[in-house]
Amino acid sequence: MTSLNRYERKKDIGLALGAFSLLTKSNPKLYDDVVLVVAGGYDTRVDENVEHHTELVALAEKLQISGKIVFLRSISNDQRLLLLQNTDLLLYTPQNEHFGIVPVEAMHLRCVVLACNSGGPLESIGQKPATSAGFLLEPKAEVWANKIAEVLKSANYLEDLKKRGK
Repeated sequence: MTSLNRYERKKDIGLALGAFSLLTKSNPKLYDDVVLVVAGGYDTRVDENVEHHTELVALAEKLQISGKIVFLRSISNDQRLLLLQNTDLLLYTPQNEHFGIVPVEAMHLRCVVLACNSGGPLESIGQKPATSAGFLLEPKAEVWANKIAEVLKSANYLEDLKKRGK
């Protein structure tokens, strides 16, 4: 599972951490091998990037999930593509984001996308459940955790969703 955004507060990466925490605590044995990779743009010269990364690490510790989260900063384009090619779920947490290419790239690379139900994802993620490769959700950790559990519950369902994105 991956969250791919710049390290900025407006990207609401904390939503991904909160949903992941609820998911893993709902059934620790079932989700024992599930990891969340938080990756994205990071510049040491930008105070907000440095501060927000520190805040996210502290939140992961507070939620007791720091051992199941990998923080990657300033990844290359090749690393980003490799990450998307090797993840099942993309948690795209910004609200009222412009169009954004990340969900489109992720679906093309066979990732199921969970995104906030506002802004650009309304255009790029199909709203017909029978044909969509993603889900538009209200920005609440419980809602996201429940949807993640639903998607991961069946390998066949997950594979069907992944095929739709291509």
